Amino acid sequence: NFESSSYSELTDEVDVILNEFSKNNTLEKHEINFIHQCKSIFLEYFKNKSISKRYSNNDFIPKNFIISNEKLVLIDFEFIKKTSLYFFEWYQFFKYNSLVSNNFIHHLLISESKNSFFYLALQEFTEYQKNDKFNISCRLIFEIFEFEKQFSVFSQGSKQILKKNFKNLINDLKLRYEHQDKLNELSNLTKTEENIFKIK
Repeated sequence: NFESSSYSELTDEVDVILNEFSKNNTLEKHEINFIHQCKSIFLEYFKNKSISKRYSNNDFIPKNFIISNEKLVLIDFEFIKKTSLYFFEWYQFFKYNSLVSNNFIHHLLISESKNSFFYLALQEFTEYQKNDKFNISCRLIFEIFEFEKQFSVFSQGSKQILKKNFKNLINDLKLRYEHQDKLNELSNLTKTEENIFKIK
């Protein structure tokens, strides 16, 4: 069930995540500046909007769904939390989806979608990826959100690899942000994604 939230609550939640991320990483000045830019763009979108919060299992990925009594059931609530960033579930789902091509899902569903963040998340993980600053900002805040979840359960050795891979991701997103008309020439984000957050 949805509960009423506020812009200040959303801002506080994002700040907590970013502060934890900063504690867990040694960031260069240009990386810090880029994160702050994206944070401002991300939060600006919500300033005059109605904001809600609800419980999210915070691990909304295909392998956590099973069929039981002919119904689709979500399992694994290890990371459950009440959050105003519940819409990041769609980013989690499409980031880790390997059952059906996201491009195929895009062709089937995009005209039917009424949920803007479903659309943004699906698009971000397809060949139809858009390169505007809000899309990139959403992606970065989501990835930091996801980083902190992974960082809390990874071994020490895996944490170091995670941090190294995340620096590559920041650089790729920064290239998209600064050179919006030259993504294909400058960045290979798909290659980076083959490593990030997939450490055993």
